[in-house]
Amino acid sequence: MYLGEIGMYAGTITDDGHPASDAWADFISYFHANAGPMVGYTGWAGGMPDWWNDVHGPHSPSHRRTNYTGDTINMLMIGGDF
Repeated sequence: MYLGEIGMYAGTITDDGHPASDAWADFISYFHANAGPMVGYTGWAGGMPDWWNDVHGPHSPSHRRTNYTGDTINMLMIGGDF
């Protein structure tokens, strides 16, 4: 099974009061525990900051990073799992 898209904004708290990083860690644990049927996933790149706001306007599908440099807090959260 391939999970088409998973993602969360690292700066949020889940409904049960945990940081998003706990939810990400739970997903990674589940993924590794089910490595037979789970063959991969795609990480969601949306969220803050709006690093794709460029000459095409807000929410553009453009991937030119014109107003942000460095890793987002999402990349800091998930970077070690790739």
